[in-house]
Amino acid sequence: GPARQQLLRAHDHGPGTRVGLRARGPGLHDGLRRAAAHQLRALRSLHVRHVRDAVDRLLPRRDGGHHRRLGPRHAGG
Repeated sequence: GPARQQLLRAHDHGPGTRVGLRARGPGLHDGLRRAAAHQLRALRSLHVRHVRDAVDRLLPRRDGGHHRRLGPRHAGG
């Protein structure tokens, strides 16, 4: 579909960008992604939990202790 073509077009910036990426080191990112995928997943859950605890400490609980992301309701202050 058109979305897929858009994605492909977005990734294909021409030879110049590819050279830049290659100069940065192609194996680095792939190796990281392959080696630490499960670690990143665990880290992400830990991070979310930590952030939620911090937010709970900073903000007064308005909705009976339910964890909610900050939305338009809280934006007004």
